[in-house]
Amino acid sequence: MTSIELAWFVRAPRRILMLGAFSALALLAACGSIPLPKGSAIQPEALALLEQSQQAHGKAAFAAIRDISVSYTGTWFDLIKRIQPAITDPAYRQTSQERMLMADKVIAQMHSGPAGQKAVVETDRKIAVWYNGTPYAGADQQAAAHLVLHAYQLFLYPAFYVQRASVLERAGSSVVNGRDCDVLLAVLRPGIGNAPEDRVLLSIDRQDKLVRRVWLTLEGSAPSQGAIVSVEHDKFVNVGGVMWPTHFYETVVKPFAGLPAHDFSLSGIDLNRGLTAADFAGGRFSEKAGRPAAALPK
Repeated sequence: MTSIELAWFVRAPRRILMLGAFSALALLAACGSIPLPKGSAIQPEALALLEQSQQAHGKAAFAAIRDISVSYTGTWFDLIKRIQPAITDPAYRQTSQERMLMADKVIAQMHSGPAGQKAVVETDRKIAVWYNGTPYAGADQQAAAHLVLHAYQLFLYPAFYVQRASVLERAGSSVVNGRDCDVLLAVLRPGIGNAPEDRVLLSIDRQDKLVRRVWLTLEGSAPSQGAIVSVEHDKFVNVGGVMWPTHFYETVVKPFAGLPAHDFSLSGIDLNRGLTAADFAGGRFSEKAGRPAAALPK
C-alpha cells in the first residue's frame, strides 16, 4: 500500500471497514497517473491541437461571453461521500447554481441540499464561504470549496480553461467510450483552488475535436492531495455558439482506480445577464443573479 492509499484509509477508517478485505484490495489493484511533463514549455504541436479543440467548441463565441450562469444536479456515490466529506459536502451539494464573470474574475456558487444552502464566492482568487447565510472560516471547507469552484470551471469549458497552462504537451492517445482521442498534458501554475500546481490531461476526440474526458490532480485540499480523478463528458449542446457538455461522470483514478464518485448533469445555462461582483455581496445572490439558469434546449 502506498503512502497516498494509506492516507486515504487513515482519514476514514470506519468507512473502509465497510468494504471488506476483498473489496479494498480490488480497489487498490490498479492506479492510473498523470505523467510529469517532458519539458518546461508549450509545444507548438500541442498548442495547435488545443486550438483545433477550441475552434470545435466555439472559440469566437466563447471569447464574446461576459458572464455565464449554469445549474447542475447530480448524485454522489456513497463511498466517496464518506472518504471525502469536505469536498462532496453532500448535505449541501445536491443541486447548484453557478455564476462566472469572465472579465471581472468573479466566480460564485449557491449549492442546495437537505441541510440548506452553501454559498461560495471568489473575487481575485480570494475565497469566502457561507452556510445558510453564516460566514464559515474553517480551513477544511475553505480549501475544499476553492478546489471545487475552479474544478467546475475546468469541467464546463476545459479547452478554454487550460489556455493558461505554463506547460502544454502532446501525451499520446486514449479511447473514451469507444471514441479515439488525442491527449494533451497541461501543467497549471497556480493550480486548481489553493494548489500551487496541478496537472491535467484532456482527451480530445480525433473526429469532432471535442473534449471527451478530463483527468486532473487535486492538490488544493489536504485530504485530496495525491488523488487523480477522471471526468467523462458527453451529450453536448450548442448554446450561444459554444458546444457545452451537459453530462459528466466522475470516477477516482488514484488511489482507488475506477471508484465511482459523482454522476451529474448541466440542467440549465444562459449567457450575458450583465452580472457584476455586487450581485454576490455577502454571499447572497441578487435577484438578477439568483434566477435559475435557463433550461437547456430540447
